[in-house]
Amino acid sequence: MSSDQKTMLVSDAPRVLWYADAISADAWAVERLGEKAAALHAMGMAGMEVPPFFVITADATLENGQLGEALQKLIWEHLRRLEQSVGRELGEPDRPLLLSVRGSARNVPAGLLPSVLNLGINTRLAQSLFAHTADDRFVYDCYRRLIQQYAQLVYNIDAIHFTREMRGELANRGWSDEVELDGGSMRELARRFLGVFAIRTGSEFPQEPYAQLNHAILAAMKAGNSLAAMLHARRNGLAGPMPVAVVVQAMVFGNRAANSFTGAAFTRNPNSGKNEVFGEFAAVAQGQHLHATSPIAALKRVAPAVYRQLKGFATRLERTFGDAQEFEFTVEQGKAWVLQSRPAGRTAKAAVRVAVEMARHGIIDKAQAIRLVGPESVEQLLHARFDPRGKPPAIAAGLAASPGAVAGMIAFSAAEAQRRAAQGERIILVRRETDASDVIGMQQCEGILTSSGGMTSHAAVVARGMGKCGIVGAGDLEIDEAGRQMRIGKITLSEADVISLDGASGEVFIGAVRKIEGKLNPALRTLLQWADQVRTLRVYANVDTPADAKTAADLGAQGVGLCRTEHMFFHPRRIMVMRKMILAGRDDLASRQQALDALLPYQRADFVEIFCAMDGLPVVIRLLDPPLHEFLPNAEEDQRELARELGMTLRQVKRRIEQMREFNPMLGHRGCRLAVSYPEILQMQVRAIIEAAIECMGRGVDVRPQIMIPLTISAQELGHLVQQIRSAADRVMREGGVLVGYEIGTMIETPRAALVASTLATLSHFFSFGTNDLTQTTLAMSRDDLAPFLGDYQRHGLLGADPFRTIDREGVGELMALAIRKGREARPDLVVGVCGEHGGDPESIAFFNTIGVDYISCSALRLPVARLAAARAALGDVLH
Repeated sequence: MSSDQKTMLVSDAPRVLWYADAISADAWAVERLGEKAAALHAMGMAGMEVPPFFVITADATLENGQLGEALQKLIWEHLRRLEQSVGRELGEPDRPLLLSVRGSARNVPAGLLPSVLNLGINTRLAQSLFAHTADDRFVYDCYRRLIQQYAQLVYNIDAIHFTREMRGELANRGWSDEVELDGGSMRELARRFLGVFAIRTGSEFPQEPYAQLNHAILAAMKAGNSLAAMLHARRNGLAGPMPVAVVVQAMVFGNRAANSFTGAAFTRNPNSGKNEVFGEFAAVAQGQHLHATSPIAALKRVAPAVYRQLKGFATRLERTFGDAQEFEFTVEQGKAWVLQSRPAGRTAKAAVRVAVEMARHGIIDKAQAIRLVGPESVEQLLHARFDPRGKPPAIAAGLAASPGAVAGMIAFSAAEAQRRAAQGERIILVRRETDASDVIGMQQCEGILTSSGGMTSHAAVVARGMGKCGIVGAGDLEIDEAGRQMRIGKITLSEADVISLDGASGEVFIGAVRKIEGKLNPALRTLLQWADQVRTLRVYANVDTPADAKTAADLGAQGVGLCRTEHMFFHPRRIMVMRKMILAGRDDLASRQQALDALLPYQRADFVEIFCAMDGLPVVIRLLDPPLHEFLPNAEEDQRELARELGMTLRQVKRRIEQMREFNPMLGHRGCRLAVSYPEILQMQVRAIIEAAIECMGRGVDVRPQIMIPLTISAQELGHLVQQIRSAADRVMREGGVLVGYEIGTMIETPRAALVASTLATLSHFFSFGTNDLTQTTLAMSRDDLAPFLGDYQRHGLLGADPFRTIDREGVGELMALAIRKGREARPDLVVGVCGEHGGDPESIAFFNTIGVDYISCSALRLPVARLAAARAALGDVLH
């Protein structure tokens, strides 16, 4: 059969006929034909066994809601060609042609568009067919299916009315599987289905085959107006009804005889990615059924020739589409036909293995392998996840802030979490919200759950940075921290209770849920190596501790893009010294310097380990950023301990802490403003950096420190602090007799900084966008308080994605592009990075790739995600 006989295209726009030669590779053709018809065409052109068909394209128009004369004429012309190609005729008793009618559209989930099988049969033809085949089971199985599917498509009759009749007949006969129904039962079912049709539609089932075909085509064309289709279209950015093409195809019958089958298969195992045909089939069956099914592998024994045909399908499908496929097939009396094919759904593990193996075997190239694996698949592989077979119903849900799957006993304070974790308990820290004073407890727990906050709240950012499972903004939780209880509806949980957190879905469960551990397997390592060869963006890591640096190095970091020095102070021995420094009187420089001298060795030691882990790679170290009051304790027991250490009364400590609190600390005494008020803190940190560099150089380590000043808004401010840094660094280098190469840069975190970037660039070797704060200051939205109204804004179409997860291109993105342009006008060699949370978001990475960003920095465990996303961005796969 020639390719032009296999595929015939119909439209009232004649130019569509041109696509008979090259449809599958053309996006416009897929828009006109839908994915199902485009796949059928591609399979036919590849010489596969596809039953002959023609397509009424999605741009065909109706006249007053009916098939117009011109379109009707084209349909009959192509029907004649179809009849000639198979040697049968619609409605002919001796050589009857039965048809299937299926809707086809772009990007639709399976099952959204209904199908009709066996169109053309009626009571008279059923009798004639029985006379020719002597198989009343086959004949009336076809007839009763047509009645049901026609009622569903043309009249929107719920299938349950027909299913009840089927179940009733099975019960009457004492059978459980429809394969056991004999010819008499099928004849009885056809009679009952005709009765259901008459009752539900108020009319008799149409006996004229051409009328059946007309009505089915018309209903399929209008299927884009259904509620489900309209909702799907709206989700995909279509304003009106979803355009639907209609496939009219000759039937093949999996219910014809004992050597007939129907089924669905994957070209590779969708769970493991193994190169094997995987799926199920049912003998003597058609379409959806109540059959018991058997695995495809069983065909090796019962029908080895059929199994070989399916293996051949799998090979040709992958070479035709360049991807693993899920395909539907029918075997009629030993001959296999492929009816449909689409990209196969698969687990993250399978996705990576399939992509790598297909590239290694020359089916696709490395670029296509990268395109086949979504960055979210990589993230699933790296983090533990719950076994879906053992997940109970969730009791609450919040924002999935940091992936992972953990279980533990509840603790309602960081101090309690730290104490109980030291005793060997697995702890989930549950808080309304967290702040810097909770970091020690957060380090010790398995996961973090908060009832408030957004995707870049303190809890979310710290959880991601630590690689801890985190859920934030679970607004249905009522957390009574003083009473050490939390309530969800009628459920009350206390510290004795165990809960599980799914950081991928944001769900909370009672009890410990069984989990599957994640890992960086060899196939993923290979794929990431290929990604590294393609991407142009460098990928750095946000690192707070030496352990983070080692993890980042193992996961392929090309440097440290953000070392948050404040997180180095939260170790129990260090935090007390830090608090002494903070509570020293404003004029008590001696006490403050004494505390800083005690902190210096800690910072220096951490920097030494980070430099060693990043040997030869840049390390961007941000000077102290958060307001000082965030280091002070909130819990009274901790305040009491601090009072004892300082020789103060509890009342004095509380008063001093209260004096330091700010109404709006995000815009308060923080960032570079701390260095202006307390230059001794900057000098201690610079000393620690340069002394650590000197020590590492003595060990033969290639050290590349970069000192980053946070929150600057003017050249005067930046120049003042650059001078302080240079003075402090020069002093240390003179003392050590060693020259250290270092660079100074600044963070762009406010609109003003972006607007005056040209003057800031004259004093900076590099810019790093702190996109968390830049988003807050640009949108006037708090990242910690967005959750309660984000859903409302998204429902009304006022916001798309959470702007703290995916960059706001029109606002924040424009400021970034402006700052880069202005900065490079003043300093052409300016290096530009992103160190906010957006540095790990694939869609944001695609945007950064277009505006001149040199590197992105993200939490260590998101490095593989960022590496793959950067490669896809370089290949032009912009995610919208």
